[in-house]
Amino acid sequence: MGPMSDTLITRGGFGLKEVRERMIGPVILAVEMRFSREAVNRERVLIRTRVLDYRGKVGRLEQVMTREDGLTSCAATFTFGLFDLRARRLLRPTPEWLKAVGAAP
Repeated sequence: MGPMSDTLITRGGFGLKEVRERMIGPVILAVEMRFSREAVNRERVLIRTRVLDYRGKVGRLEQVMTREDGLTSCAATFTFGLFDLRARRLLRPTPEWLKAVGAAP
């Protein structure tokens, strides 16, 4: 599971090119994972991602991995933010960033 994968934010218009040009990008601050059922090798799973909230400089994103039988295999909550790669500090989220992670209306 990886909420800040290039695919997620690239589809939202904030891919690697934008990170390199702007020198701001994602940072994961904490991860909480709950394993409830085994998913076996080569089993098809569905991973759903949604932003739970974004308060100030810190957001929370949830990913749930569901097996083909409809049962949850794993759920994870990621605490994350937008990071200034030059100043090495968290930033308030920009409108583009909120859109990229799915937190904008």
